Amino acid sequence: MKQITIRGIPDEIEKIIKKEAKAKGLSLNKAFISLLEKATGLRAK
Repeated sequence: MKQITIRGIPDEIEKIIKKEAKAKGLSLNKAFISLLEKATGLRAK
């Protein structure tokens, strides 16, 4: 898999994703991937 860097993530978005990751027992990386999959339609919502 490729690696990418995303800069300039607003603090509020970071807080929401960290909260979701913690609630689901996921790493921050896996939480981001999950959200990207949902947003692109690669995985069912």
